[in-house]
Amino acid sequence: MTEPLLSICIPTRNRAAFLYRTLRSITETPVFQNGNEVEIVVSDNTSTDATEDIVRIFTEKYGDKIVYSRNEEDIADKNFEKALRSGHGEFRKLNNDTFWFCDNKLEELLSDIKQYQKDRPVLFFPNDKADKVVLCSDLSEFVEQASYSMTWIGAFGIWKDDLDRITDFSANVNTQLAQTDILLREVARKKKAVVFKKKYMKYQFFWNKQKYDVSKLFGLHYLDFLKGYVNKELLSRKVFRKERRRVLKHIFNYFYSSNMVGKDAKLFDSLKKYYIFSIFFYLRLIVFLSNHLIKDLICWWKIKKRGADGNFKKQWKKRNASSFVVPMQVEYPNAVYVGNGSSGELVIENCDPETNTLIIGENVKIGKNVRFVFNGAGKMIFVADGTEIPDGTTVYPDNKGFS
Repeated sequence: MTEPLLSICIPTRNRAAFLYRTLRSITETPVFQNGNEVEIVVSDNTSTDATEDIVRIFTEKYGDKIVYSRNEEDIADKNFEKALRSGHGEFRKLNNDTFWFCDNKLEELLSDIKQYQKDRPVLFFPNDKADKVVLCSDLSEFVEQASYSMTWIGAFGIWKDDLDRITDFSANVNTQLAQTDILLREVARKKKAVVFKKKYMKYQFFWNKQKYDVSKLFGLHYLDFLKGYVNKELLSRKVFRKERRRVLKHIFNYFYSSNMVGKDAKLFDSLKKYYIFSIFFYLRLIVFLSNHLIKDLICWWKIKKRGADGNFKKQWKKRNASSFVVPMQVEYPNAVYVGNGSSGELVIENCDPETNTLIIGENVKIGKNVRFVFNGAGKMIFVADGTEIPDGTTVYPDNKGFS
């Protein structure tokens, strides 16, 4: 088979339901089905859910246009490099397992890459809705345009020749910003970058996303990287000061996000290096805490008015407008994917997202006498009343499980 131009490299772990939609958005495009210019690479980092089964659905249909590998040990963020090096494409692009391509956008992405196939500048895809392309001739211009979106893996891409040249890709993996380090290095070296401020993809929203140490990641590690280039006089101090302010707002937004679980207890310890003597920091903190208090009061009033279940249903519909199914009781909606055109009620309770995955296909009606039953491997089994249940399979009663 001819080597592809583009490898879409997806590092994943225990997000089978989301990966399913992401893979469908790629494989159903004419550019993927009718040619060999695009391949998909899935690097599975020790998933315990149905990830391997989901990928098999696509590999059985599309063969070696999809490359799948599974790590026997958890290699954390080193999986980003593993995914990239497992590809065969001339250009390798990282892609989140929760992002799916909009209509005709994969074709547009491929066309955009082809424009620069000869000159091979750094290509960057922040998924911005500004709908413009910006050329950058140095690191200062690039940081001005890319900002902290360069920390997002889905924006990162690299040419095969450049990847082959780099022997220490994961040198700074402990910062959780290995790809950011490489991106900054490549822009500083090439002094030529293209920022595609286009909306190629949409995000599959999920609740209770694990909260990482955002203040340390952005307020310390990210700024440390940039400061290093300021010291080398490759990044202007003016751009660095501006980025420091933008990052602070981003940190506060994440720190107080109601969608994230866990608390960043070391907020001030991580930020003091770059903000302790900044009046802007304290003014921004006061404003943000005031706004956050108002949002909390509004949220409290909505829950009081609608009830906790009613408020969840309202928020669910905001983020799943195309689905006619509303989860009535939800502890772990991360494990659920509901296709377009489904109808009826879905009750979800006591579903372990680490081992179980529920996927309801498109144009499916959910009957009253149908149960959804999971076995220990996270595979979905449809069981009607009176059906013999295999040993080791958990069946939830009608009033507590899936109906």
